[in-house]
Amino acid sequence: TGFLNAGCVGYLVAGLRDVRQARVGDTLCLATERDRLEPVDPLPPATQPGLFASVFPPDGGLFDEMSRAVDRLALNDASVTVGREAKARPTLGAGLRLGFLGLLHMDVFRQRLRDEFGAEVLFTSPTVPYKVRWKDGNVTTLEALDDWPDAAQLSREVSDILEPVVDIEVVTPREHVGACLEHLETA
Repeated sequence: TGFLNAGCVGYLVAGLRDVRQARVGDTLCLATERDRLEPVDPLPPATQPGLFASVFPPDGGLFDEMSRAVDRLALNDASVTVGREAKARPTLGAGLRLGFLGLLHMDVFRQRLRDEFGAEVLFTSPTVPYKVRWKDGNVTTLEALDDWPDAAQLSREVSDILEPVVDIEVVTPREHVGACLEHLETA
């Protein structure tokens, strides 16, 4: 019909190579009308992962199959970031670098990968991003231990190394304060 009214359902052929390029809430319009239209609601900023882990297939020949399963699962979870490992590891081969919001998020993703796609994969221990403040004023974010400066660089070129810290406030009934404190001390 050439147009959609409120409540109508339609489809769009956008020519996107990766569905993750479109975010939920994006406003679509003709290129000629872009300057005079405003988005319905401003989009909230995209979530940033705070925990990273690498994932490898148990057999190097299954990388493409694992990659497809991860991509399909990541379509339903916009907060997961997926990238290819910068270099293949000698013992594990090619892998993917995944970013998560936290440990629970990573565990749920791993379980869904196993349950929904039958993908038995190897996850590395998760790491958090560190910020390195160099003596020349530059700041670099390190997401993998392979990027860590060597001992000579640490003493000669690094000013500070900053790790993520969480400042939380716990609200609980009085009868649960002891159990909460005990749990927080062991966490």
